[in-house]
Amino acid sequence: NGCTTPIVVNILTDEYPDEISWTIYKVADINTAEENNLFTKRSERYSEGKSSYSQTVCLLEGEYKFAIKDYYGDGIELPGYYNITYYGELITAGGDFERSEVTSFSIPWNPVPSARPSLSSSPTVECWPTSVNIRLDLWPKDISWTIYKMAAANEIQGEKLFIKRSDEYQVKDAVSLKSSLLCLQEGNYQFAIFDSHGDGLQNTGFPPYRGYYNLASNGEIVFNGEWFRKSKTHSFSIPVLPKPSTIPSTSHTPSSSPSFVPTTTTPWPT
Repeated sequence: NGCTTPIVVNILTDEYPDEISWTIYKVADINTAEENNLFTKRSERYSEGKSSYSQTVCLLEGEYKFAIKDYYGDGIELPGYYNITYYGELITAGGDFERSEVTSFSIPWNPVPSARPSLSSSPTVECWPTSVNIRLDLWPKDISWTIYKMAAANEIQGEKLFIKRSDEYQVKDAVSLKSSLLCLQEGNYQFAIFDSHGDGLQNTGFPPYRGYYNLASNGEIVFNGEWFRKSKTHSFSIPVLPKPSTIPSTSHTPSSSPSFVPTTTTPWPT
């Protein structure tokens, strides 16, 4: 009946599956008199804890919103998660939210361009290489993080687009340094780090190990942190401009060239 895109909504429930529900809405066409979102599909009722569920939804061309809710207000506890896929391509994913989370997407679905560098000298999408670096403590399985891109000024405020979630750290990763490389386009972002046990990255062990995390982009440390409780959130913007040099000049005669020449940020082509 004209269906262009079958998408699949996958859920791995936590210990409280009946708290989770989701809805897909088709956003009203700006050229029509519709003022409200059009209900499209609602989740089945989840009854089995720590179990996988999948639902296939057939969508027509247009703009959509996926809204997931947790009635208790603590999201899907790890290792639980949700994601939406289209023929194996990830549209969105998450789990670390409180009462609700909303993601906008379009059909037909056009995957986000790869963050790998291209051999082409003419990049079609500008993005900046960014790394998340974490020195794990003795309990690495407690730690996870997520990066979201925040809504632009001309979009609905409060919405955010899932960008990246950490891999699940294993026991063998204890006290090791783990780095994740991604390529971020220009915009405002939110980084959230979580500890499921509620004691953050610890400075423990013998010899003592200092747990910490940071995010770096364009050769600059954007933010860093160490101990927190259950979660910590940082907001940041891309691109990050390099900081001017603070080394004083030893010359008393003005130079014909400035002591610091800002360089143009070179995006990583994709």
